[in-house]
Amino acid sequence: MAGYKQGDEGLPGSKKLPENTVLRRLLHDGLHMSSLAYTFLFETVMGTVHKNWPDQSPEKLPFVLPAWNDEQAWGTTG
Repeated sequence: MAGYKQGDEGLPGSKKLPENTVLRRLLHDGLHMSSLAYTFLFETVMGTVHKNWPDQSPEKLPFVLPAWNDEQAWGTTG
């Protein structure tokens, strides 16, 4: 995504290279991921789950606990 190829002069983010604008957008301070990076990571992981383990997609998994607003299950009424 950031344009590195094996055999390039330096790794993206190296001080030997000019600033990489893609990395700057993904790592806003050079270390911590930006919201764009987290979105990319989430979509990539979820795409992998949907492709390789379709039965493990979140929408196909049962709830472990009742829904937060299920008053009967949580015993919050009467």
